[in-house]
Amino acid sequence: MNELNLSEWISVIDQIKRLDEKYEGIMDVVVTGGEPLLRSDLEEILSYITRQKLRHMLLSSGEPISDDRITKLLESGLEKIRINLTSHKYVFNMQSLIMHIKNEVAKKINITKKFKDFGVKEVGGNIVLTSYYLDFLEEIVKLAYKSNLDWIEIHSVIKVGHGYINQKFIVPDPNDERTIQEKLKKLIEIYGEKFIQNYVDTDILYSRIPIPTNWGEVGLVIVPNGDIYPGSEATSIPLSKLGNIKNDSLIEIWFSNSLLNKIRSLSFLGEPCKSCEVKKLCRGGFRFNAYITKNDLFAPDPSCQLVKDYIGKS
Repeated sequence: MNELNLSEWISVIDQIKRLDEKYEGIMDVVVTGGEPLLRSDLEEILSYITRQKLRHMLLSSGEPISDDRITKLLESGLEKIRINLTSHKYVFNMQSLIMHIKNEVAKKINITKKFKDFGVKEVGGNIVLTSYYLDFLEEIVKLAYKSNLDWIEIHSVIKVGHGYINQKFIVPDPNDERTIQEKLKKLIEIYGEKFIQNYVDTDILYSRIPIPTNWGEVGLVIVPNGDIYPGSEATSIPLSKLGNIKNDSLIEIWFSNSLLNKIRSLSFLGEPCKSCEVKKLCRGGFRFNAYITKNDLFAPDPSCQLVKDYIGKS
């Protein structure tokens, strides 16, 4: 993949700034990857974002980092970072899984604490609640709290990419649903909702309700080669590519792209979604599910129980 160079990313940031001005300063820039720390010019990119007065956050997988690099990131304007405290790399090594999980979490917590100790204003952690992290959830949160992190986000497995291919290995068993709910409730009681940011919805996790489509509502994703997509999961769907930043305008795509406007208007909905009372909540469901199972970007989301019932009656 031919990644955008520094001058091209500067041009991207200029376009984001113009879009931000149209929305009176509500835009957030999320710098993620892959692993953004692998870019040697990351400090220059963050510095330019800072000079443009755009709110931003860095998402990292928690790779080892030197003191000098953290200092340079601070000097470039880094004020907020979230590090993923979990990893899938040991999922198939069950014999030593517990040891690997504890070592990996401890390593990532130490890296996260390092950012906090060096003076980054907001430092958070992210936990993807897979089956093999469920037993360690309280231990990870306690360690993060003692390390003075500002918040912990807890997310379900999203069944896209790695999560889709390996879901039978990493999605908690449905019999664990009550355990998940009780653990999350207790953690919020102990640490509070400000520290524990819970994004786990077991109705979605176990496909009782679909993931809402937020294309055209939340933001855009620009991948390293400049291709533009309506959401992170959309990068797995070739048909959802909206353009490339080298040739296309972010503002024109956001306001005028036919795919985004079709999703926004819900004009793509067929039955039973078209007549559904909750269509404005789920917005037709997760487009990845429709594409991967039906090879149709606009098909009803087959994970929705109402869709299943409708198909069963047909």
